[in-house]
Amino acid sequence: MTIKDKIREIIAKQLDVQPENIPLDVSFGEIGSGYVDNLLIVMRLEEVFKISISNEEVGLITTLRKAIECVDKKEKDVDILQ
Repeated sequence: MTIKDKIREIIAKQLDVQPENIPLDVSFGEIGSGYVDNLLIVMRLEEVFKISISNEEVGLITTLRKAIECVDKKEKDVDILQ
């Protein structure tokens, strides 16, 4: 399973929608996400991918594409540090 697929599954589960109904560039709000949902999505991303997302970054993760970009960057940062 790719990072994109894992993240899409996390979002789908939190928002109770089918994964295929989560386009790359549609905001989470447009598919039913509220602020608390966004926080729970970010917390799950941190847990699954073993990364830390700052409070400032939380507000920037508003689409599937932005979530993928954030996780990808964080994973690369972790690899560099190890």
